[in-house]
Amino acid sequence: MSYNPLTPRETEVLALVMQGQSNVEIAACLCISKDTVRAHVLHLRQKLGKALPGRSTAPNPPQSIVDLALSKGLPRDRSVSYCLGRITCGKELCGTCRVLGGHGPYWRAYYKGDDKRRKSMYLGKDTENQP
Repeated sequence: MSYNPLTPRETEVLALVMQGQSNVEIAACLCISKDTVRAHVLHLRQKLGKALPGRSTAPNPPQSIVDLALSKGLPRDRSVSYCLGRITCGKELCGTCRVLGGHGPYWRAYYKGDDKRRKSMYLGKDTENQP
């Protein structure tokens, strides 16, 4: 097995992923297309393993999160993935962002909308697994 170090751009993308930024936000920040960001994330997953920090997919979210998603209008007939992620507040002196990599974790649901585009729904802070 050969060792493939991260490129400088992959390192930049990884830092933004760990801050909980979406592909669109990363693309805007780095002045590249979201398809290029998607390619970098794919390469990162190949090099670092399937799970990336800040983008952990939860295969079995708590039932309370699923119920909340349905109560907020999540379509029942769609395939849904639930993710936990952190967000940064952007304050330079924020100790939470500096030490933990952001605030949260926060639950989001991802699904395809009627127009076949990927949609996301904010579901709230994870209260069951707080330290």
